Amino acid sequence: MQINLRSQATQKWIIILTLAFGTVYAFVNFAYIPRQEKARRLASEIATESDLLARGKRIAANYQTMQEDYERLMQSWSIAHELLPTQREMEGLLKTITLAGQKRGVTFTLFRPLDPVEKPYYWENPIQIRTLSTYHDLGAFLSDVAALDRIVNVNDLKLREYKSRRKRSSETVDAEFVASIYIFKELGAPVKIESEKDERPAPGRPAPAKPGGRRT
Repeated sequence: MQINLRSQATQKWIIILTLAFGTVYAFVNFAYIPRQEKARRLASEIATESDLLARGKRIAANYQTMQEDYERLMQSWSIAHELLPTQREMEGLLKTITLAGQKRGVTFTLFRPLDPVEKPYYWENPIQIRTLSTYHDLGAFLSDVAALDRIVNVNDLKLREYKSRRKRSSETVDAEFVASIYIFKELGAPVKIESEKDERPAPGRPAPAKPGGRRT
């Protein structure tokens, strides 16, 4: 079948097809493709925003958790500050312990501060103590120490029977223990504890020899 290009009908169809093709071409290149690109960009932006939103929610949740952890930490810190004495309160606490012993009829024969032990948030200050008393008075004294507002732990308790050369003495037990006082680490340095009492021999016992010296 031959197409007569001079025919008006044929020319008319050629013009219509050309216009149709041009319209489709223009739509694809100037409308459809840009819209697809825009749709892809929008989808990418939406995905990015969604990721940021999800991250924001995670950060918010983590912040809430961190806030709660911080509040618990501050509460624990406050409790520790109440229970642990500070460096300025150390002297008063030592006097309180000494007075508690004297009140219970306990005689101190040794009061020797040992080397402090550093912990992350506090210093442990052990004190070697030796006393003479009755069992009842010793128990009452240790109970008083345990009931103090500040934390004082008694460890390595050793009891020995004691017989005084004084007939009227009521002291029946020689006790030796380590009292550990925990100091709040507010200054970042160990607390220097000065012994209020020099090491003294118990009645009827020889004085301990000093380094480089002799017994007296």
